[in-house]
Amino acid sequence: MSLRRIGVGTALILGLVAFVAGPASAQRAAEIAREFDSDFYNATQCIEVREVDNEGSRSIVARNNCDAPVAAVVCFKVLAQSTLYDRTGWYCDYNNLYSYGSVRTVAEAGYFDHRRVHAACARANARCDQVIRSINVRVRDTYEHPQAAGNAIRRQAGFIN
Repeated sequence: MSLRRIGVGTALILGLVAFVAGPASAQRAAEIAREFDSDFYNATQCIEVREVDNEGSRSIVARNNCDAPVAAVVCFKVLAQSTLYDRTGWYCDYNNLYSYGSVRTVAEAGYFDHRRVHAACARANARCDQVIRSINVRVRDTYEHPQAAGNAIRRQAGFIN
């Protein structure tokens, strides 16, 4: 695993976890950190997620750049409560109607962290679609980091050991 692949910040965190908690915890942290980089989510690289300024209101939008329809979950961290978000933490938006070139508004009028996480699957990939739907539900219920949720769901379903 190279620093370029996982990012310097992630590498520093993994190193600290290895030092404090030992090798088993470091390996677990590494698995969680790269969950959405796995080939299981076979269309993730096609989804472009960005924040836009809508007449003074910040929004998060996602665009499908794949040549095929995809299902995607786009997750974002809310930093402060607003009229749309009653608490801080992670939120996700699942949608299976991304056709080629479509742009969807994922979140509006919030105080968002710069970090976002997303995963996408070819719409015909039923196993993957079920996992990203489940990620959406779990994050909605717990406000936990979506990569940890995805890893736990795939492990529970027997897709990874």
